[in-house]
Amino acid sequence: RSSDLKLKKFFLLEEENKLVFDYVGKNRFYTKREILSSHKDFNKVIIGAHPEDYYFRVVIQTKEKVEKYKVEINKEKDKTITIQKKIK
Repeated sequence: RSSDLKLKKFFLLEEENKLVFDYVGKNRFYTKREILSSHKDFNKVIIGAHPEDYYFRVVIQTKEKVEKYKVEINKEKDKTITIQKKIK
């Protein structure tokens, strides 16, 4: 689904098995955490606001090392992000 959100930055925290997405926005909300116990690839999703710095962060914790996942960011068309396990 298309979004008006603008991705500011994407990076990996390899030691913690996390994919981190920072979006532009001065939103104020309490941090939200969701445990994904039944998901085959992801453990947890955390969304937190950083309004003083004009962004909010989405963190996805993977069950395996982040290097095993391929992240495609389509900034042009519909702004979708696809996360797939890499084929060996």
